[in-house]
Amino acid sequence: MPKLRLKLWHKFELLAALPLVACAGVLLTLGLIYTYSDHQISEAQRARETLDTCEYLMRTITQVTAKLWTTTGIEMGTEQALLNNTKVKLRDKLKTLKELCKDDPAEYKSAIDIENAVETSFKTMQESITKKSEHGIATALKIMGFKMETEDQARELLMLNHKLADQLAARVSNADVPSTAEMMRPLILVAAILIVSLSAITAYILNRNVVTRLSKLVANSKRLAKLDVLVAPTETNEVDEIADLNEVFHTMAGSLAEAIARERASIEKAADVICTLNKNGAIKSINSACVEAWGFEANFLIDKSILEIVHSEDRNKTKSFLAGLTRSSAMETLDNRLVRKDGKTIDVLWSCRKGGVDGEIFSIAHDITERKLVQDNLRKSEDRFAAIKERMPAGIIIFNDNGKVLDFNPSAESMTGRNTNELRGAALKEIMPAINLDALNLAQWSHPRENEIVHSDGTVKTADIIVSQLNTSEDQNYLSVMIDTTDRHELEKIKETLVAMIAHDIATPMTTIHSQLHLAQLGAMGELTEEGAQLVKSAETQSTELMNVLTTVMKTAKYQHAAILKGLAKTRLADLVDAAVESTESERDSKNIEMHVQIDRSLQLYVEPDSATHALKVVLGQLVQTCSSQQVLTIESFADEDANDNKVLLRISHPRNAQTEQPGNLAWEFACAIVNANNGHLRFMSEQKFVGCEFEFTVGSMLARAAE
Repeated sequence: MPKLRLKLWHKFELLAALPLVACAGVLLTLGLIYTYSDHQISEAQRARETLDTCEYLMRTITQVTAKLWTTTGIEMGTEQALLNNTKVKLRDKLKTLKELCKDDPAEYKSAIDIENAVETSFKTMQESITKKSEHGIATALKIMGFKMETEDQARELLMLNHKLADQLAARVSNADVPSTAEMMRPLILVAAILIVSLSAITAYILNRNVVTRLSKLVANSKRLAKLDVLVAPTETNEVDEIADLNEVFHTMAGSLAEAIARERASIEKAADVICTLNKNGAIKSINSACVEAWGFEANFLIDKSILEIVHSEDRNKTKSFLAGLTRSSAMETLDNRLVRKDGKTIDVLWSCRKGGVDGEIFSIAHDITERKLVQDNLRKSEDRFAAIKERMPAGIIIFNDNGKVLDFNPSAESMTGRNTNELRGAALKEIMPAINLDALNLAQWSHPRENEIVHSDGTVKTADIIVSQLNTSEDQNYLSVMIDTTDRHELEKIKETLVAMIAHDIATPMTTIHSQLHLAQLGAMGELTEEGAQLVKSAETQSTELMNVLTTVMKTAKYQHAAILKGLAKTRLADLVDAAVESTESERDSKNIEMHVQIDRSLQLYVEPDSATHALKVVLGQLVQTCSSQQVLTIESFADEDANDNKVLLRISHPRNAQTEQPGNLAWEFACAIVNANNGHLRFMSEQKFVGCEFEFTVGSMLARAAE
C-alpha cells in the first residue's frame, strides 16, 4: 500500500476533520448502547412471556383436575371431551414454551421436563375417568390414591416452574430498560445532525485547494490531446499525491514528444518510400527515401500527383486503384511501374490505407524489381521443367496420401492406356496395386523395384518403379517414376529359352559320357589296368564337376533377380537346410564326414525357396569337398546383433585345413549372386580354428515391408 505524504496545510485540514470523527464515535457508541438496551428489553419480554405460559399451564392443570374429581353428575362423554380440549390447548402452550426457550439449553431442558410432567398429569386424568366409569367416584378414589398422586404431580410441576423462573429471573429484572432506550433516541438524532453539518464544512475545507490543482491537470490533459504546449508545473513545496501526479503527467508528455520524434526519425530513415496522398493522388508528405529509390528530392515531389512518375501504361490502373480505396483497417495493395528521374523503370508494390478527415491515403512503396526478376527466372525454370516432364520417356505420376492421382506426363498416359480425364483423380491402387499407402516405406522404394502396372484394357505390364516424397506443400504428395520393362522381360524370356536349349544340348552328351565312364569303372567294358582305372576315375570326377557347373548355370538362368523378387515368401529355415544336407549325403558318406545341425527350426526367412535351397546346396557341396575325411561339418544359426533383429546368420563350417582357400570357381560365384538376389549376403570365413561360409538372410517379420 503506498505511503501517504501530506504537506503542512493538508495536515491542518485533517485536524479540522477531528470533530467529525469525534461525533461519529459518539454516534456509534450511542447506537451500540441502544442496540444493547433493545436486546435486553426483548430478552425481558421473552422471559415474562415464558413465565406467563408456565403459570397458565399450572393453573389449567389444577382447575381441570379439581373439576374432574370434585364435580358430580358429569357424564363420561363430557369428562372425556373436557380432557381432550385441555390437551389441545395445553400442548399448543407447551409448543410455544419450547419455542421461547430454544436459544438457552438449560431453559429448553426445563421446558421439556415441564412438558413431561404435563403429559403425566394427562395420563392420570385419563385413568381417573376410566376408573370412575367402571367403579364410581368413591371406589375410584380408593383404588387410585388420587389425592396423593395429584399432590405429588402438582408439587413436581410447581418445582419445575420455580426452576424455570429462577433461570429467567435475571432477564425479568431488565423490564425497565425500554425507558432508557427512549431517552437515547433524541441524543442519537442530535448527533446525526451535528455530523452532517461538520461533514459539509470539512468537505469544503479539504476540497478548495484540491479542486484548483486538479483543474490545472484537466487543462493539461486537453492540451496533450491536441499535442499542444503544456502548462508548466507551479514552483511550490507541495509533496502530496497531486503534486506527484502533476510531475508524472509532465514526464509522460515529454516521453510522448520524444516518441513522436523517434517515429518521425524512423520514417525518415526507412528504406521504403513512405508518403501521404490526398484523394486525388497528390503527394502531401514523403520521407527522404524517395531520393535513393526514385531519384527525386522530397521538396520536388510535394504537391505533385503520383501519376506523373507512374509508367504511362499503368496510369489508368493506378488511378482506378486510388479511386476505389475504401476506409478499412486492412492495407490494400497495388503492383505498378514507376519511371525514375534517370529514366529507368522500376517495379513497385504499394500498400495503401485510406483514413483521416479529408480521406488522406497513407502509402508505403516497396521496390520489387529484383523480386520480379527472380519470379520471371523461376517461371522460365518451371516452363523448362514442364517441357522436360512432357518429353520424358519415363512415366511420372504424382499422387497424394489418399491414393488419388494429381498430375502425370504423357508417358504415364501411354504406359497406363488412360487419357487425361481418366487418369486425373484415378485411384493409384487400380494402376499400381503393389504400392500400399497404409504402410508405405520410402526407403524400400528409393531404388528401382520391378512391379506390375495394370493397363486400362486389363492387361498387365511390368516397370521399374521409384517412389519419393514431395515437400512442395503442407499436404503429403508423392512422386512415382516408371520405366517400362515389358520389352526387357520378353528378351529375358527369349534368353532363358535359348540358355535352356543350349544347356539341354550340352547336358545330353555329358550325361552319356558320365554313364559310359561309370560303366567302364565298374568293368562292364572289360577289366581296366591300374592306370586306366585312375584315368577313368579322374574323367568321371571331372564330368561330375562339369555337370554341377552346368546345373548351376541352368538354375542361375532360371533364378534371375526379378524372378526371385516375385517369389519372395516366408520359408522355414529348417526346410532349406534339410534339403541341402540331403543332397550331399553320398559325398559325406564317402569321406566319413559327420554332420552337426544346430539351428532354430521355428525360424522363418523371407526368400525364394528354390533358389535359396540351390545356393545352400552349392556352398555345402564346396565345403564337403574341402573338408578332410572323418571330420565334423557344423551348421548353426544365430541372430545378427548389428542388424536390429531383422537379419539371421547361418554358418556352415568345418575344422581348418592348411590347403583350404576361398572358393573361386564358377559355382561359388553363382551361389553368391543368387543369395544377393534374395536380399542376402554370402561371406567366406577363414578363422584360426575353422573354415566356413556365412549366409545373411532377412527374417520373416520383414515380410510386409519387403512386399511393398
